[in-house]
Amino acid sequence: MEVRYFGSPSYVEDHSGEVLELVKKWAREKGARKVVVASSTGKSALEAARLLAGSGCELIVVSDRAGVAFKPDELYGEWAERLRAEGVKEYRSGLFWRPEAVERLKALGITKILVATELFRGINLPGCANANSVVAEVLYRLGVGLKVCVEIAIMACDAGYVEPGEEVIAVAGSGTGLDSAAVVSAAHSDEMFDKEKGFRIREIICKPR
Repeated sequence: MEVRYFGSPSYVEDHSGEVLELVKKWAREKGARKVVVASSTGKSALEAARLLAGSGCELIVVSDRAGVAFKPDELYGEWAERLRAEGVKEYRSGLFWRPEAVERLKALGITKILVATELFRGINLPGCANANSVVAEVLYRLGVGLKVCVEIAIMACDAGYVEPGEEVIAVAGSGTGLDSAAVVSAAHSDEMFDKEKGFRIREIICKPR
């Protein structure tokens, strides 16, 4: 199956509908039984829950840790401009801020919802780099959304929602919405680079150019 490339990242144009249709098709073709999706507001997770209903796939939702907030200037250009135009002075990321979205997901039968610190954010010391951020910078070269796909699959594995070595589909976006998906072989974070048990990107389903 061919990789689908988008002309813009999701903070410019939300590709969620097309991404999720591709995920559904690939899950059927590959026999994948778990889909891990990143969601900062609950919108992407709710879309995934509705679209994947009846597909036989279990949906796992991964969101930002409690209390994460950004000023528009800290976000991507077009997205930041849109938020400023709407008068938003602080963008609150994560389902911690949106308990109503969590309840709606639970009502749809989604029970595996992980709220945790992004793996590749790491423990930061002022003016210093950490190993996690180095990994993040390398993965950013493949795309913001693809970096998040890797991240959430490992986080889901650490939480016990995915087995090490299990092939799952990870879905994410560039800040907001969805634009990337990949078939990955999960691993625990401390075994990410293990020669035998380490993390693998098996196939890329879609991503921005």
